[in-house]
Amino acid sequence: MNAAKPKAAGDILVFLPGAHEIQRSQEALSSLADRFDLDVRPLHGSLSFDEQQRALSPCDRTRVILATNIAET
Repeated sequence: MNAAKPKAAGDILVFLPGAHEIQRSQEALSSLADRFDLDVRPLHGSLSFDEQQRALSPCDRTRVILATNIAET
């Protein structure tokens, strides 16, 4: 018997102080992302416009956005 994983009702936005902390958090979450089918994306000012857009574009999985305060703008 194969139980389906429940889908969360929404995405998760996590504010972190800087790009270094975002990178470390993304690495730390990688095994959970695989286990729970999460789309973990960084969002900070030193990313290209395309990378920032990927973090905000629609997704069929639960998304975890690891952001600096750029997400407020």
